[in-house]
Amino acid sequence: MAIVTAVNPHPEASPKTLVDLLQSRAQQGSNATIGFLNAEGALTKTLSNKDLYDSARSDALRLLSLGLRPGTDIVVTSFTDHESHIRLFWACCFVGIPVCPIPPLHPDPSRQKLFFEHLDTLFQKPMLISNEDIIGTVKAVVPDFRAVPLATLARVVPTEQYDSLVYPNWRPQASTTVCLMLTSGSTGNSKGVALRHSNLLSSIRGKAKHHGTTQRSRFLNWIAFDHVACVTEIHLHALEADATQYHVAPAAIISRPRNLLEWCHRYRITYTFSPNFLLAQICREVTNAPYRPEDLDLSPMQAFISGGEAVPIKTAVEFSDIIVRHGAPRNSLRAGFGMTETGAGCIYDTRPIVSNVDDSPVKYLSLGKCCNGVAMRVVDPVVGSVCSPLKPGQFQVSGPSVFGEYYNNPKATAESFTSDGWFITGDTAQLDLEGNLHLVGRDKDCVNINGVKHPSVDVEHYIEDSAVEGAMKSFIYVCPMRLAGADTETYAVFYQHTIRVEDELTKDDLTIIAKTNRTIRNACVVFCSQAPHTILPLPRKYFVKTALGKISRSALVTAYIQGAFSGLEETLADGSAGPVQSGEEPENPVEDIVFKAIRSIFDLTDVPLSRSQSLFDLGASSMHLMRLKQSLQVRLSVADIPTIEMLKRPEIGDLCDYLAKMIEYGSMVTSKAVNYNPLVCLNPQGSKPPLFLVHPGVGEILVFINLARVLQDDRPVYALRARGFDGEESFSSFDQMVDTYTSAVEAQFPDGPYYLGGYSFGGAVAFEIGKRLEAKGRDVAFLGIFNLPPHIAFRMHELVWVEVVLNLLMFLSLIGTSAFTALKTELFKAHPDAVTDTKPTNPAPVIEWLLERCDQKRLEELQLRTEEFVNWSRVAYDLTLSGRGYEPSGRVRNALTSVFCAVPLPSMGTREEFKRDRLSAWRQFSGDRFEMIDVDGEHYTMVSEKHVDSFAKHLRGALSRAESRRFPEPTPQPPVPMPKKNFTNIPIIDFSLAEEDPATYYEQLRFALEDVGFGIFVNVPGFEDTFQKELFSLADELFHKPQEWKDALGTGESYALRGYFRADRVPGPHKAHAEAYRFGAEVPEPTSYNGGEVPFWLRLHEGPNQWPSDNDLPAFRHKMELLFERYRLLNLALNKHICRLLNIPNAALDDYFPDKTEFNSAIWHYLPVTEEIKKSAHDGFAQGMHEHRDPSTFLTCLIQSRAGLQAQNYEGEWIDIPMVPGGVVCNIGMQLMKLTGGKLVATTHRVNTLKIEEDRYTIPYVLSTRLEKAVVPLPQYANESMATAHVAPNPKILKLMSIQDPLIRSGYARLSLFPYATQKLYPKEFEEARALGIV
Repeated sequence: MAIVTAVNPHPEASPKTLVDLLQSRAQQGSNATIGFLNAEGALTKTLSNKDLYDSARSDALRLLSLGLRPGTDIVVTSFTDHESHIRLFWACCFVGIPVCPIPPLHPDPSRQKLFFEHLDTLFQKPMLISNEDIIGTVKAVVPDFRAVPLATLARVVPTEQYDSLVYPNWRPQASTTVCLMLTSGSTGNSKGVALRHSNLLSSIRGKAKHHGTTQRSRFLNWIAFDHVACVTEIHLHALEADATQYHVAPAAIISRPRNLLEWCHRYRITYTFSPNFLLAQICREVTNAPYRPEDLDLSPMQAFISGGEAVPIKTAVEFSDIIVRHGAPRNSLRAGFGMTETGAGCIYDTRPIVSNVDDSPVKYLSLGKCCNGVAMRVVDPVVGSVCSPLKPGQFQVSGPSVFGEYYNNPKATAESFTSDGWFITGDTAQLDLEGNLHLVGRDKDCVNINGVKHPSVDVEHYIEDSAVEGAMKSFIYVCPMRLAGADTETYAVFYQHTIRVEDELTKDDLTIIAKTNRTIRNACVVFCSQAPHTILPLPRKYFVKTALGKISRSALVTAYIQGAFSGLEETLADGSAGPVQSGEEPENPVEDIVFKAIRSIFDLTDVPLSRSQSLFDLGASSMHLMRLKQSLQVRLSVADIPTIEMLKRPEIGDLCDYLAKMIEYGSMVTSKAVNYNPLVCLNPQGSKPPLFLVHPGVGEILVFINLARVLQDDRPVYALRARGFDGEESFSSFDQMVDTYTSAVEAQFPDGPYYLGGYSFGGAVAFEIGKRLEAKGRDVAFLGIFNLPPHIAFRMHELVWVEVVLNLLMFLSLIGTSAFTALKTELFKAHPDAVTDTKPTNPAPVIEWLLERCDQKRLEELQLRTEEFVNWSRVAYDLTLSGRGYEPSGRVRNALTSVFCAVPLPSMGTREEFKRDRLSAWRQFSGDRFEMIDVDGEHYTMVSEKHVDSFAKHLRGALSRAESRRFPEPTPQPPVPMPKKNFTNIPIIDFSLAEEDPATYYEQLRFALEDVGFGIFVNVPGFEDTFQKELFSLADELFHKPQEWKDALGTGESYALRGYFRADRVPGPHKAHAEAYRFGAEVPEPTSYNGGEVPFWLRLHEGPNQWPSDNDLPAFRHKMELLFERYRLLNLALNKHICRLLNIPNAALDDYFPDKTEFNSAIWHYLPVTEEIKKSAHDGFAQGMHEHRDPSTFLTCLIQSRAGLQAQNYEGEWIDIPMVPGGVVCNIGMQLMKLTGGKLVATTHRVNTLKIEEDRYTIPYVLSTRLEKAVVPLPQYANESMATAHVAPNPKILKLMSIQDPLIRSGYARLSLFPYATQKLYPKEFEEARALGIV
C-alpha cells in the first residue's frame, strides 16, 4: 500500500506551544536575531528574541486594554513591513486572540469591497490593525469594518489589571488556534485556515529535521507575512532552529531578482525561498549578464526552497548550474510541496539536481518525501483505493502538521477531508518507484477537453516554450471555464502583452495582437487538440501577483463571464476583422473551397472557422476524413489526396497550404509517391509511454481515430498504417512489414517500455513486433490482441480476393455481416471468374457491381470512388497474401497479453466457441500474465462509434493492469481501524438531493454515516411536518388515556411484547422517565417451529399487535400503518443509497432482509423534567433512555416532537440532536457497523430528561433483518475488530454480541431492551440472560 508516512518524535520536554518556544529562546540568551533589510539590502534594525518576547507581552496588554478578548475577537493585520506583522502576531499569540495577516490590498476598489465584506462575515466583525492609510482605504469601501491604527495601539498604556490574562500567567493549550491564514481564493472566496500551536510546532520541527537546520543556519525571507512561506517556512522555522533570520520587502526582490543571490552572498544565507517564476527570471538575467566567480560566494547555501508552482527541469538545471558555479551544493535547490493547510512546506526533495536536462525522466522536479509530522497517499478517486506507484490519483495528506478546520466553514471542512481523516489537497499526483511525490495537476486547474484533462500549468508552459512574440512570460494564464448553458467545459487564455492594451490601440497594435493571439491559439490546438474559447491580452491591473507569483484563475474567469472584458474583446475583434489578420474567413480560392467542404461535412452552417482550427478539434471521425478527402478531390479537381497527408495536417490552414501546392504543381505532386512513414500520430499528448496500434487486415488506421480520441489514458497514441495507399508498392512479405514497423516504433520511442496493440490481422503483427523488441532486450509491457486467434494462415487462405473485398465492405459498414454469404453467392453467378483466388486483371467491374448493391446512403457519405476502392482492395489483398505463410512461434514473455473478444465472424461460431477453440490459444504464446476480455460489438464494429467508449474503457483497464503489474505488488495489509472525524453537531441531509445533486447528497451522507453515525434527513416524501404533527397529536391522546386503560393493553399481555409499558417502573439501571407503546409486523402468534415447540426468540418477534379500538382512538391504526409503510419505503431507499456510498451491490444489504417485511416500532412518551428528577440527576443526565448503541439493527429511523436525544462524540461529549420540523433522524446499528467493518459507525446515544421541558413523543422504526442470517463483514472490511474500534464498548453489548447463534442473540437483545415485561413473560430466559451479564 503506497502510503508514505513520517513520524514526528520530539522530547517530552520540548515546548508544547509557540509562546513556550519564544520564552525558551528569550531566557536562554540566544545570539539569534531578527534582522530587517531596506530596499537596498542594508540592515536597518535587529530584534533579539528577548526584545520580541518583551514587546509581545506589552502589546498583548494593550490589546486587552482596547477591549479585545480571546474567544470573541479576531485581529486582522495589514502592513507593508514585516516587523509590524511579526510584533502583532506574537502579541495576539500571548493573549490567545487569533490573528489573520492579509495580503496587500488589490488596486481595484470593487475587489477590495468584496474582500473585506467577506472577512467581516467570515470572522464575525474582526478588528483590523494597520496604518492609517490602509484603514482609510478600507473604510472607504466598507465603512463599518472595525479598525484601529497601529499608532493608536502604541499609545495605549498597558494596564496591569489584565496581567493574569497574558502569557505566562495565562497559558494556551496545544490545540489553541494561533492564526487564521487565508487561502489564495483560486477556487472561490478565501477560506480561513485555522492553524494551532500543535500544527505549527509539528510543521517547523519537521522542516528542521528534514533540512538539518541548526543554530549556525541563517534564513532570508522576502515573502510577505500573509503567506505561510514567511510565517512558518522562515520565521518560526528559524526560531525553532535558534538561528538568525532576515526579512526584506517582496518588492526589493521582485523588482531586481538578482538581489536574492547577492544578498544570500552578503549575509551568508543558508536557507531561503523562491517560487519558480523568480528562478526563471534569475536564470534569464544571469544568462544575459553573468556573474564573475569572485562576485558571489554561495558556499554556505544549504536549502533554496522552491514551491507554489512546478519547477521545470530546464529551469532547475539552469539555476543549479548558476549557484553551483558559486559554491552551492548541487542539492541546494529543493522543490517542495506545501499549502496553507499544512503550514507551508511539508514534503521536499533533497536530492541533487541533474546536470543535464536529458538525464531527467520527468518534465518537472520531483517534490520528494514527507517531513516528520506528515503522511501522504495517492488515492483512486473512483474506487477509493490507494494507487500503486506511477498511477495518478487524488493527493491526500494527514498528520499533526495538517490543519483541522476552515474557520466558520464546516461545509468546506467536511468536503476537504475523507471519512478516514485525510485532507484532500485538490491536487492530482503520483508517487514514483522510490516514493517521491510528483504533481500531475490541480483538480480544479485543469483544462477538460472532451473528458481529457490537461493541467493548466502544462498548457501555460507549452505556450511560453513556444516563444510567442508579444506574450510576456510568467503572465500567461490558461483558465478552465464552463459557459452558461454549455454542455462541456472550455477554457480561456488571458495574458499580458508587451503592448499596453489599457492604452489607445493603433491599427498596427491590433494587427500585432491578432498575430500573437493566433500563435497562442495554434500552440493550444497542438497541445490539447482544441482552441480556447477566447484569447485576451488584459490590462496590467488584472495581473497583480501574490508574493508567490500566483494569480487567481477563477477570478479572471469570473470577471470575463461577468463582462468585465467585453469592451476590450470587441475592440480587438473590430480591429482585427480583416481576412488575413483574423484568419476567420478564407483568404484565397483554395481556402474558400476547403472551408465550404468542412462546413458541409461537419454540419457547421454559419459557424466561423479559422486556419488554426484542427479537424480533430471539430470531432473528426474516420468517416469524416474519408468524406472530406473525396469531397476535396472533386471540388479541387485533384486526382488523389493522400490520406496520410491529411492525417499529418489536421489544422485547416496547414491542409489548405498543402492543397494549394498540389494544385500549383499539378501532376508532378500527385504522381509522385509520398515518402512512406508507417507511423501516424493520432494523439501527441500524455506523460505515459505511447500506445502503438497496428492496422487491421484492410491496412488503414482510420478505425483508430475515435479510439485515440476517447482513450483518455494520459499517453500518446500512434497507429501503424500499411504501405501501398499513396503510390508505393505493398510489402513483399510479412517479415518485411514487421521489420519496418519495429524500426519505426523504436525510432519514435527508443527507451520503452512498449505498449502494443493490433486489430484483427494487426494482432499477429503486434505480437511479432513484441517478440523482436524483447529479442533486442527491450521491455514490452503490454500486448493487446483485438479479436484475432494466433493461427491465421488457414483464414488467410480462405480469404480469396472476393472475400477480401467483401470484408472491406463490411469494415466500411457498406454491407452487414448477415448479407455477406448471399451477396457472395450472387456475385459468383454474375462474375464466375471471381471464384478463383486471383485478383482480376481488371477488378473495377466487379467492384462497381458490388458497390451498386451496397448501402447507397452510406456510400454517398463516404464518397468513395471506384478507383480508390480498387487501390484499397489491392493493399488489403497483398496483406492477406503476406499472412498465408505465417505461423506463430515463441512468446512475448514479460508483457501482459490481453485478448479482446468480440462477437466473431459468422463462420467462426459463437463468441464462447471462438474463445475456447481459437482465441485461448494465445496463452501458449504469452508469458505468465494473460487475460481474455469480452467487449461489445462484432468483429468489425467493436471500435465503431457505437462501441468505442466501452472498448476504450476495457483498454484503459488493461493498460492500467499492465502498468501496475510491472511493479511488485504491495504486501496485503489487514484493514485497520481508521480515525473518525469528531463532530460537535448532527449533520442535516437533504434527501431531495439524492436525485437533484447526487454529489452533494453523498458527501452529506458520507460524513453522517461514516463519522457521526447519525443524520437528520429533511425533504423526505411522506414525512411532512403536518403529517408528523397529526401522529404526535394521536400519541398525546393515547398516553393521556387513563392508566387502567393503558395497562389493559400492556406488553405483559403479549408474548411478542406488543402494546403499552411503563419504563419508569423498571427496577435497576434501565429505569427511565418514559412510557411507550410497541408495534411490529402484523402476523399471527406462532404455534409451532419445525414441528416442535416455539422457541422464545421466535415468540418475541412474531405476533399480532394490540390495537386500541377505533372508538377509543379513531383513525389511530390507519395513521400508524400509513407511517409504517412510509418508513419501509424510506428504509429501502436508504439501503440503496448506502450501497452506492460504499460502492457495493444492492444485494450486499438486500440479502439480509426477509422477503416478507418485518419491523419493530414504538411510540415513546418521555415525561417532562420535574424538580424531583433534577435532584436525582447525575453529571447533567436524568435517564429518559439509557446510554446504548442499537445492538441488533442495521438502521433506525425516528421522528420526534421535540429535542431530548443526545449522541456521544469521540471526545466523550454529549451532542444534542435537534428537532427539525419534518425531519427524520436516522442512525447506524451495530450489525451494519459490523457488516462494514466499522466503515459506518454505530454511535452511543441516550435520551436526557433534563433537556425535556414538555411532553416529548418519538416514533422509531427498524426494518428487521433475517434472524437466521449471521452478519459477516464484507470481504473488503473483513476485520471484525474494526466494528468496535471507534466507540467505547458497552460491556453488556459486548457480551450480547459474543453469542454466536444469531437467533438466540436476537432474543436476548429483546429481553435486554424490555426487562420489566420479559422478566414476567420469559422468567427462565431472563435469568439466563442475567447470568450471562446481558441484563
